Amino acid sequence: IVRKGTILPDETKLIQSVLQWDFFVEFETMMNENPSEFYSGPVGIKYAESWSLIHFLHHHENGKYRPLFDQYFKLLLDGKLRREAYDAVFKDKVKDLEKEWKEYAKKLKAE
Repeated sequence: IVRKGTILPDETKLIQSVLQWDFFVEFETMMNENPSEFYSGPVGIKYAESWSLIHFLHHHENGKYRPLFDQYFKLLLDGKLRREAYDAVFKDKVKDLEKEWKEYAKKLKAE
């Protein structure tokens, strides 16, 4: 790791363009795809979106959502399936998270 939390210019431009047209992969879909599903379809968009989602969960409002992300990965490490971990941590919060993420991503500035 060279710099923690770096804003990636190409991904930032792509995700902002995608959001301008309201064309994105829903958070629930993104969090529950297996690798073969993730690496099919609009892979570049999925990569940019997943990067921006991770950045959002770690950095938005000084890490406000980092505990959720940590809890999600702890459940996975404890043997929960992707869907079980997602449902336990994010399911009831997904609409608010998506709304906040979109606003966050639209305001990102490449370094």
